[in-house]
This record gives sequence, structure tokens and C-alpha cells, in this order.
Amino acid sequence: MEAGKERLTRDTIRDATRQEIEHLKRENNDLKQLVADLSLEVHRFKKQPSQPSTEVWAQRYRQSIKHEVNQIPYEVPGDLEVAITGFVDYYNHRRYHKVLSNVSPDDVLNGRREEILIKRREVKAQTLASRKRYNRLLRESQSTAISP
Repeated sequence: MEAGKERLTRDTIRDATRQEIEHLKRENNDLKQLVADLSLEVHRFKKQPSQPSTEVWAQRYRQSIKHEVNQIPYEVPGDLEVAITGFVDYYNHRRYHKVLSNVSPDDVLNGRREEILIKRREVKAQTLASRKRYNRLLRESQSTAISP
């Protein structure tokens, strides 16, 4: 019976003072704020890499249309519609996009991107080899012309 009374009194006695509890609460709030700040920073970091948000892309697209289409004053709204349709066709099918490794969106959607990039690498290698060969022959011809 005495053991039970001692246990009951022990349960009701606090091990921490009011000041210690307040300190722990402040520390807990500081840790929560730190976790929130870090998770926000991680979210920002994940959004930044090389993919701008769609809002930025939309603004850039509108700017491109304005720059290309608004250069000419249009008398009739139908002429403006034709010009915008032509620009959209050019933008999607013929214009190279740096983000897509200088390939058009149409080429990417139709699976021709890798084929185009391989062909470009081959042409580049052939061009460099041709330039080296030409420069070597030029140096050789100049050295033979100079020597008596």
C-alpha cells in the first residue's frame, strides 16, 4: 500500500520547472520554423534547375509573338490571325529551340531528335577532319615554297 501511495505522488510531481517547459516550447517553435524554412528552400531549389516555370515560358512565347508578328501594322483582324497562325507553325515545326538541343518541338514529338543530333555530330566530325586536312596541306605547301 505504501508503494502505491509513493507511486501516485511521484506521478503528480513534475520533473521540469515552468521556466524549463517554456524554454523547451520556444526551442520546439524555433525548430519548427527552421524545418519550414529548409523545406521551402528545398522546394525552391527543386523548381530552379533548368526548367523555368510555365509562366515564364508563356511570357517568353508572348514576347516572341509580339516581336515577330507586331512588326507590321495589320489593317484587317483576319490578316493578324493569318500572321499569328504562320508564326505558331514556324515556332512549332521549323524554329530550333535551345532547350531542346537546337531541335524543333515537332522533331522531338515525332522521335527524330536523337537521329538529328547524331547526324549533326557526324557532319561536325567530317567538317573538322576536312579543316585539319586543308590546314595541314596548306602548311606543307607553304613550307615547301619557302625552302630553296
